[in-house]
Amino acid sequence: MIGAMYGIGSEPRPVSRTSTRVLRFLAFSMVVGWVVFIALWIHAEPPPGAPSPDELARAYESALNNRQPDGVVTLLGGPVEGSDEVAKYLVGQPHDGRWHVSVVVLDGDTFLAVNDDRGLTAHLPTTNVDGHWQVNPLVSPR
Repeated sequence: MIGAMYGIGSEPRPVSRTSTRVLRFLAFSMVVGWVVFIALWIHAEPPPGAPSPDELARAYESALNNRQPDGVVTLLGGPVEGSDEVAKYLVGQPHDGRWHVSVVVLDGDTFLAVNDDRGLTAHLPTTNVDGHWQVNPLVSPR
């Protein structure tokens, strides 16, 4: 009597084909939805840099003068290992006055001329990648 009451010794209950199909469909839909979400999230992230050299110069000058390494990181281009450390180094340079950044074209190449109130000038090469101008953190020999 107890065996019959709890289903002991009875045949296993058949699994509904409909519920199995629904579960498979839901699992597949969740995987596809997750992949689409990740792809759109990556695609929606703005590329580094600025739309024009002048805007790049303004953003770079603002980040340097406000001592914001995160602002510099978003402007660095190219495959830079340790761009956070490069940005912290660039922003952390001892300096009393303000940095001035302007766009300079030398021999057809566009550079950012970074100078201070004492006359120190460095030309940083820029690159245009898919319509976004980026700073190359390596100082040009010019």
